[in-house]
Amino acid sequence: MEQIPELLYRLRSQDLGQPHARLLWRRISQTQAAAVVSVVCVPDRERLTVLRNVAMYATPGAAQSILLMVFEVFSPDGQTFSVALERFNPALAVVLPGWMNWQGCVVLPPGWNMRAICTFSAGAAANTVTADIQGSTVPLGTIQLP
Repeated sequence: MEQIPELLYRLRSQDLGQPHARLLWRRISQTQAAAVVSVVCVPDRERLTVLRNVAMYATPGAAQSILLMVFEVFSPDGQTFSVALERFNPALAVVLPGWMNWQGCVVLPPGWNMRAICTFSAGAAANTVTADIQGSTVPLGTIQLP
């Protein structure tokens, strides 16, 4: 963000004195005996979040398979957007772990959250989903177009 000209981006008074960019690295994980397992990441509520990389890993329980992995972002009022989605063939992947990697750039306003969701073929045994989230957060500031 330091390369963005001051003409386009100005810090608010409450942003002054804060580090301009902070690295975001979170590992979130959930294990449940359920067919759908999800886990939520809540980033900094006072800063913009710049999402750059997501790596998801899922492990099915005994005699189960992975059907679907989704990483999504959602707003405080419930709007949901899928960032990455991977479908699996359940006949080929019984009891094998699955993974998905996404790289890009998504900017989230303050208050938005991220969620990793995995759907398994059954919920009789413990299923696990883990996501590593990488990016940065920056002060909200104001965007000014020339």
